Amino acid sequence: MAESYRFDLVDLGIAKLHFERMSTGHFQLGNHDVYRNEK
Repeated sequence: MAESYRFDLVDLGIAKLHFERMSTGHFQLGNHDVYRNEK
């Protein structure tokens, strides 16, 4: 679910390309850090 994730990305299209990497919990995409929210 989108609520489980926080996106600090300008281009969500890029995030879709790396969406599978979310399973790692955290990854760096360009100059943005994406964190998975486990709650």
